[in-house]
Amino acid sequence: MLGVEASDSDWYCGQVDALGGEQGRKLFQDIVSRNKWSVRNGHSLLANMVVSGEVPLGLTAYSYMIDQARGKGAPVDWFVLDPAMARTNGVGVSRNPPSPHAALLFYEYLISDAQPLMLEMDYYSPVKKLAKSLEGATLRFVDPLTPRSEIERCDKEFLQLNKLTD
Repeated sequence: MLGVEASDSDWYCGQVDALGGEQGRKLFQDIVSRNKWSVRNGHSLLANMVVSGEVPLGLTAYSYMIDQARGKGAPVDWFVLDPAMARTNGVGVSRNPPSPHAALLFYEYLISDAQPLMLEMDYYSPVKKLAKSLEGATLRFVDPLTPRSEIERCDKEFLQLNKLTD
């Protein structure tokens, strides 16, 4: 059985788009109708179920969680389904922080000296000299400027697909 996280509609729509729209939708509908999939709330839960063997393949497991488990001796690994869907993480500083200089220093720390620490936690760094390879896979970022109507359509479509497993 395949595992997916219940809120990963952006992953699903990115894959469907990469597969050509209707062809991608049909592929996922066929997968779910023939094999079912295990829909879980929470990426940590999904990763733990993969680690325990209860879910043999987590389609939307976060790679850093699998790397961390493997680092602790779990017999797991991950691979990329091309294209790899990625989310960006942002850091912001309040417009009027109580300590503006401290806020700026912390921001600068996060985008510089903290990057090796992020790598130690198995996260990916945007710093090119620290970047890990995805072994030739295409990296496709979820667009943070996606219109709300498209996000809602995508959420609804993924929810309907997940209901086929009931």
